[in-house]
Amino acid sequence: MRVAVDCWRALALLLTLMIGTASAGELPPPPEAMPDTAMTLSLAPVVNGAARGGTIPVRYYRGQVAVRRDDLAAAGVPLPPVDGEWLDERELPDIRFDYDAPQQRLLITVPPELLDHQHIGAPSRQRSHAQAGRGALFNYDLYSSHQSDYRYASLWHEARGFGDYGVVSTTGRWRQTLSGPGPDQSDYLRYDSWWRYHDPDTLQTWQVGDVISGSLAWSRSVRMGGIQFSRDFSLRPDLVTYPLPAFEGASAVPGTVDLFINGHRSRSLDVDPGPFTLTDVPYINGAGEAVVVTEDAQGRRVATTLPFYVTSELLDAGLDDYDLSLGVLRRNYARRSMDYAEAAASGVYRYGLNDVLTLETHGELADGLGLAGVGSVMRIGRIGVLNLAASGSQQSGEGGWQQSVGYQYTRPGFNVGVQHSRREAGFGDLSEIGMEGAGAIYGRRSTQATISTELGKLGSISAGYFDTRSMEDSRTRLLNLSWNRSLWRRSNLFVSGNRALDGDGWSVTAQFVVSLGRSGTLASGIESLPGDGGTRQRLEYDRPAPVEGGAGLRLGYDRVSQGEDYRQAELSWRGDRLETRVGLYGDRDNTTWWGEATGSLVAMDGEVILSRQINDAFVLVSTDGQADIPVNYEHRMIGQTNDSGYRLIPWVTPWYQAMVDIDTMSLPPDMQAERVRQPVSVRAGSGYMMRFPIAQVRAAGIRLTLPDGEPVPLGSVARLAESGVEAPVGYDGLVYFEQLPPQPQLEITTPEGDQCDVTLVLPDEDDSLHTLGPYRCHMPSREGEPVSPGEGA
Repeated sequence: MRVAVDCWRALALLLTLMIGTASAGELPPPPEAMPDTAMTLSLAPVVNGAARGGTIPVRYYRGQVAVRRDDLAAAGVPLPPVDGEWLDERELPDIRFDYDAPQQRLLITVPPELLDHQHIGAPSRQRSHAQAGRGALFNYDLYSSHQSDYRYASLWHEARGFGDYGVVSTTGRWRQTLSGPGPDQSDYLRYDSWWRYHDPDTLQTWQVGDVISGSLAWSRSVRMGGIQFSRDFSLRPDLVTYPLPAFEGASAVPGTVDLFINGHRSRSLDVDPGPFTLTDVPYINGAGEAVVVTEDAQGRRVATTLPFYVTSELLDAGLDDYDLSLGVLRRNYARRSMDYAEAAASGVYRYGLNDVLTLETHGELADGLGLAGVGSVMRIGRIGVLNLAASGSQQSGEGGWQQSVGYQYTRPGFNVGVQHSRREAGFGDLSEIGMEGAGAIYGRRSTQATISTELGKLGSISAGYFDTRSMEDSRTRLLNLSWNRSLWRRSNLFVSGNRALDGDGWSVTAQFVVSLGRSGTLASGIESLPGDGGTRQRLEYDRPAPVEGGAGLRLGYDRVSQGEDYRQAELSWRGDRLETRVGLYGDRDNTTWWGEATGSLVAMDGEVILSRQINDAFVLVSTDGQADIPVNYEHRMIGQTNDSGYRLIPWVTPWYQAMVDIDTMSLPPDMQAERVRQPVSVRAGSGYMMRFPIAQVRAAGIRLTLPDGEPVPLGSVARLAESGVEAPVGYDGLVYFEQLPPQPQLEITTPEGDQCDVTLVLPDEDDSLHTLGPYRCHMPSREGEPVSPGEGA
């Protein structure tokens, strides 16, 4: 007990002495971090928390720093208009400099608004070079129909050639009456023949032959025979032709920017300190709301809400679009092969003046006809798009005007549009030349208004009003109402009503559709016709043939209250070489039977290949004669190569860079593909030969030993005398070579510099990988002693 008391007394005395010492006077000041002399330091610049990389020389004296002008400019620091190579911090009153001695950094703090403006856009993508091979194809559609005692057959065709020169195409139809009243008839009708060339560098297209002139929303196209020169934005799938919004903000320190479009996160990007403009936005259309959220390294977040309106009807500022067609007008298309009339010219031009206004113009010329018009598309803030147009014409001494005005507003879940046009009796254009009663077809005045909106769980509803007045002053007014709702288990209910306001009632249709997944679609509906038209009940099942190939089925039955019941059936088959369909339709007493076969013959690389019908671009894959190799297009299985090592991909998107790859797992061990994946972009209407070279590889693992039977040392180098190819020797004297000749000779060099050689004999026509040996090499003794010849085991 007494020892414990003594210990407590000693501790109390010690604390008293410590307190007395502390109160006797203040502690001495710490030594200065830097001596009071000028020094030049090598420091890493950090601007508003963002490291700028590397080090720069910094003069330090009495707590003041000086930095070279070029180093500050390279770090993105704004500089005042003063002379001198070195700038003292006193010459930069808005900028703060701090010396971080432990980490040898120069901390520079700049007001964010003074930093360089950043434009954060989509990452630049290298443009793909679209390619075209040289070849030809023949598309065909063979159709035959049999109704009662009347039968006929027809053959539609397209003959197409392609290459570096462009694409040449001609289409037509042959028809033959097989039986029926009257004499047998056979005729051929040509549709279109043309040569077309695309220039992706200038986004221009030339076409010679049968063309369809360009048009605007307030003008009409005509068929001509001649030449056409036009802008074609489809040559650049990556190009956005309409103005997209840009969102601005500022960040004081390095951080991230998150962009939310209509509540959905669309982008997350890194941002440096300073003001920024975000242009990397998704393809959007209509009105919406964007939220830009900036977050720094400490997790502090600032959100800014920005409304916007985007429309694809505008052209981006400075962008133009045009079409010029010169030639002769074509009449009676699809009725006569060679019916060309008056010489004519037609042209359209659009120009994006700025982000809110696009100007348009259109002109036409022919014998006795002149037409000119102007128009505009304008975004009205965030409340929609207004379009205006007016054109006038003079034809055979008569003149007239045509005007149109429209408005469109779109946002997620809601759309409204109104369009009105007025046309005077004296107005005419190229589409009316040689056509009687054209004014009665086009009408004097037309108005249409549409609206649609989503109702949440109640589905969506839409309405439309259409009013047309002819030149004879007759009027037609139609009203349409529809409602659509998704139900349970991938089912959908659709109800639509149509009424002629000058008629005698409504036509109402109700349809219930159930998706059965890969098994098809089942639909049931009822239609009530106006007046005494009665009702029609319909039941339909549809299972399309799979894209990868297989059978399809379509069945339908209509029960009509006034008349005969209607039925139809169709069976289809989609294969690699053609597609076929057979079916019937009609009522009990009047049934039509029909059959159809479509496909294509492709000539490329000295081969003629049967394929499905090819409507645009395609790729022909070659594996150098290797059959049954699976081919994938954009990670989707297409099929296997045929006995000649070819596989055709018949539906390639033109100008778009896609990925084609092959699966080599089924190859024998001694066969190797030079590459298994290639990107490809194909010109429109063309085909491209894509080769995947596959060659036999004579490969083997060879076990080598020294004359005394010990394995060749690890780290030795074996060299093929024929090709000079070298390979390291591994454990147990094992070395691996590919592309071995029938009798390879190896030269071996050990880590000590000793050399030996050995000649091998490989098995003939063997596709298995081997581990051969051991082979004993011939190596002279380092003392010059003779070495007995080694023999391969």
